[in-house]
Amino acid sequence: YRDHRDLHSFPTRRSSDLFANAALGLTFIILLALYLLRPQISAVNMRYFLSAGVQSLAAILAIVVTLSLVAVQITSQNYSPRIFKIFTRDKRFWRLLFLYISSMLFLSLFLIILPEKADITVVLFSILLVILCLFYLVIYIKWIFRLLTPEDIIKNIIASDLEEPEEIKRDIILPVTHMLDKSITLWDPHTLVTGLSLLESFTQEIIKSDRDGVEKQNILQYFIKKTSRLIDTSLKEDDEESVIEISSSLEKVGIVAIENRWMDVEPERVEKIKNERSRDRKSVV
Repeated sequence: YRDHRDLHSFPTRRSSDLFANAALGLTFIILLALYLLRPQISAVNMRYFLSAGVQSLAAILAIVVTLSLVAVQITSQNYSPRIFKIFTRDKRFWRLLFLYISSMLFLSLFLIILPEKADITVVLFSILLVILCLFYLVIYIKWIFRLLTPEDIIKNIIASDLEEPEEIKRDIILPVTHMLDKSITLWDPHTLVTGLSLLESFTQEIIKSDRDGVEKQNILQYFIKKTSRLIDTSLKEDDEESVIEISSSLEKVGIVAIENRWMDVEPERVEKIKNERSRDRKSVV
């Protein structure tokens, strides 16, 4: 299970930067060549290019937005309704809409006021808009794929800015434990380990916060209740490794609660629990 934490499902920052720099460099070379050569383009050909550009951008935008909404809606139904809210509130989605709609408006305007002889500046700006739209489309698709992965769904859910205990239980702990339950039945250890780690850290932060003690206890009890049920699912699937991971997560949260004097436990007992936990890990290794 531990080895899964080091896996990478997507390109590194270095490869992404290399792709972006190569695309920008190619765009600059094309625009510079057109500017230096200053080809004579007839108004008819230019109108054809602008018309094709507007239609292509409109078709791409319609397809991408439709598929994105369908994918996000299905994911929201399977995991958590908050995924749809996260998607619609993200600036990258609205940037895509703004870029494509504004580009189509500009190209349409050029098409209307185009003179008999096309100016090279109009040609360069039109090409730049189309290339920019296609370039941002690649960035958007990469983002939407990341958004819909189980690990990123859990991260986004936990990162939600919620304060009320009932909201935290309903919109964070419940959907995350539901996803972890599915990861056990689907034999997806990476999602289980990642999700448990994130949910564990989130609960520990609540325990250490200045929040009211009654609210802390309410949230902690709910976390223990929902996380403990994952053990039942693991036992049904005969997945001993998952049982160990879940038990370890519950134990870590319990120790933090004890150390923050939530529970009336003597310090000697806390040290004994830690030592037993350390010996168990050594015996497993």
